[in-house]
Amino acid sequence: MSNAITVLDNGHPISFTFDATNAYHGGGSPGGVTHALKAMRAAFRLLSDTPLERREVTIVTAFPDPEDATRWKW
Repeated sequence: MSNAITVLDNGHPISFTFDATNAYHGGGSPGGVTHALKAMRAAFRLLSDTPLERREVTIVTAFPDPEDATRWKW
């Protein structure tokens, strides 16, 4: 089993590995990256036998979008 998740970008497959995703997020939350990749892999398998088109995937979390954070008045 691969440790990567694969999605389609305009019909072209692209894969995201733990190392690449962890590096993209700065390396400070390897547990969070692991959890996210495992959850996406499990969900993607339930949704389709083939890779999903990445721009059609929406993930809702309890964490605000970074752009939204700039609009909050603390």
